[in-house]
Amino acid sequence: MSGLPHIVLHSTPLHLIRCGNNHQNFFYSDEDYLVYLEWLEEYALNGDCSIQAFVLMTNHLHLLITPHSTDSASVLMKRLG
Repeated sequence: MSGLPHIVLHSTPLHLIRCGNNHQNFFYSDEDYLVYLEWLEEYALNGDCSIQAFVLMTNHLHLLITPHSTDSASVLMKRLG
């Protein structure tokens, strides 16, 4: 279930958190982290977002991103799954 709509201003940094379902892991090996970072870089470049910082934990992650249009953060997160 999704939450309420968020107000997103272009060029304003956002702190985004993604958690595993029921706190389950989604990173199991170093390769998993590397593949995710490759996707993050590709989708951010194609999706008009800048990545300022990231923290990847086994069962959750934090992203500090700056979207350059009002829907680019949403598009980025949808592509990342």
